[in-house]
Amino acid sequence: MPAGVYVEEAIGISTDEFIRAMDSGLRFIRNVFPLIELGFDRDQCVRYLAERGFGDTVKVRLRGVPVPRQRRMAWIRDHDPDGWAQAVEFDRAIRRRRRPG
Repeated sequence: MPAGVYVEEAIGISTDEFIRAMDSGLRFIRNVFPLIELGFDRDQCVRYLAERGFGDTVKVRLRGVPVPRQRRMAWIRDHDPDGWAQAVEFDRAIRRRRRPG
C-alpha cells in the first residue's frame, strides 16, 4: 500500500460497548466508530433501524470472535450492490497503483 493511502473501516459498535472500539493494528486501515460518534447506545440503534423499516435486524453475538472479512465481504456482495461495486473498484485501483507503469 502506498504511503498515505488507507482504508477507513466503519465499525458498528455502540456506546454500551465502547471498550471494543480499537485501532485496526494495520497502518493502511483506520477504524472509525460512527455509532459512538453519534452517541448511540443499543436501544437508540434499534429504534433508528425500526423507524426506517429494519425492525427485524438482529444483533450479532460473537463475543471475542471477530467476524471474518470473507463473511463480511460476502454479505456486501449479496446485499449491497453499490457497496460491492465500490469495493471492487477500490481493489482494482490499489492493484493498478502497485504495478509498475
